[in-house]
Amino acid sequence: MVEIECPHCELEVELEDGVYGLFTCPHCQKDFDWSVQTKWTIEYFSRLTLRIGLGLLAIGVLSTVLLWLTEGPRNCKDPVFIDFSPWACGNSIIAFILFAALALCVLLISAFASLSNKIRKRLGYDF
Repeated sequence: MVEIECPHCELEVELEDGVYGLFTCPHCQKDFDWSVQTKWTIEYFSRLTLRIGLGLLAIGVLSTVLLWLTEGPRNCKDPVFIDFSPWACGNSIIAFILFAALALCVLLISAFASLSNKIRKRLGYDF
């Protein structure tokens, strides 16, 4: 059982675990809405994926710089087995492309969730 406070009369109302929706207070007979309190809202999800995406992008930039400094043009060696001539000297561009693509995917999820939430609020849907 969950005990909540009626927003109208401020008396305690007992509800079953896991139920939510529109309820009538047994004390004042007025309706009130009770929803599950969770941190996994669209706003929280958008902020979380935005942070993850920006973190991945920062890791990509950092790894690109570090790989270029360690394997850059000044440390260029001939390829041993396969000649990847465009990327023979320093594979930092490959690391940047991979991390940037992954970061873009995560950032697109955040942007889509944020846009969806704004459209939902603009249309008046509150679920």
